[in-house]
Amino acid sequence: MDKKQRTLKLATLLGYTFGTEYQAYAVHYVHVVGHILSYYLVW
Repeated sequence: MDKKQRTLKLATLLGYTFGTEYQAYAVHYVHVVGHILSYYLVW
């Protein structure tokens, strides 16, 4: 549980730090990766 809590805290901290500035980039990146993965899955 301790490790899970620390991971959650780190994820929350990173979320607050980068969420506002890089949210658009992250969404775009996930979108592109999703398209690439779907493309390879089709073939």
